[in-house]
Formats: sequence, structure tokens, C-alpha cells
Amino acid sequence: MLGSLLNFFQPKIDGVEFMTPEEAKSALDSGEIKVLVDVRTPGEFSQSRLPGALHHPLDSLSSGVVKLEKFKNEEVILYCRTQQRSSMAARYLSGMGFKKLKVITGGISGWAQMGFPLEN
Repeated sequence: MLGSLLNFFQPKIDGVEFMTPEEAKSALDSGEIKVLVDVRTPGEFSQSRLPGALHHPLDSLSSGVVKLEKFKNEEVILYCRTQQRSSMAARYLSGMGFKKLKVITGGISGWAQMGFPLEN
């Protein structure tokens, strides 16, 4: 139910779904979703990240979108620190034709609050 309430307050972006950290972890653990993209700065990424995350900083996403093209038809989870930058990245990628994007509500902060693992 909490996930439903959180989704109610999220901005609507075509082709983008917001998911809780629990939903994201479950989808990643089960292999249902295999692509995880961190859009934070290089410094943030080097400090800690979700296990298995690819790094494509928001500020260079337009020049790095070619590297993500191979995932255009796959489900992709995006995250940042809180979900602001990942929402912007989702809006941009949606405009580039990505249709199966997910954003983790609360970002890595929400993930860490749940006690889920991080890499550094």
C-alpha cells in the first residue's frame, strides 16, 4: 500500500514507473530486472553504490546515451541520492525512446534506510 501512495505523489513521466526500494531489490534479486543505472556524480558513485550498478552521471547522460541504447527495450532501474536526478534522467531517456524505465523512490538514501547492501 505504501508503494501505491508513493506512486500517487510522483510526477507522471511517460514510460516511467516509480518503485520502492523493496520492489527494486526484489526485481533485481529475482533477475526480473537486470539493468541498474546510477546517475549520481563520479564522487558519489565512488563512495557507495547499489551492487551491480552501471554509472552514467546525469550531467553527461546526453553524451553517454549511446552506451545505454542496447538497453532501450529492456527494463531499466535508475537511481540517484533521493530520486530527483533519476527522475530527470528518466524524463530525458523517455524522450529518447526508452519505454521501460523505473525510478527508485527515495534513491540510494531510501535503499540504505532499508538496510539493503551497498558497494564501495
